[in-house]
Amino acid sequence: MDESQKKFIGMVLDNKYKISSLIGTGGSGNVFVGEQPTYGDPIAIKILHSSLTTQRNRGQTFLREAQLALSIKHPMLYL
Repeated sequence: MDESQKKFIGMVLDNKYKISSLIGTGGSGNVFVGEQPTYGDPIAIKILHSSLTTQRNRGQTFLREAQLALSIKHPMLYL
């Protein structure tokens, strides 16, 4: 994990989501394990690479990706 990724560990986003550890890195950003302290459930938090945040349609692409991820259903999720 490089310094640009380490700076997010322990950060609280929007006073709701605490970043715990790095899951992985991809072409568009870093994915971290986080938690919602109110509920204690683990969540995935994706932070885009800063070079992509200025691209015009990147926000729409990111939103579509999030909506698709939320639509995934698998029996193992309900055990």
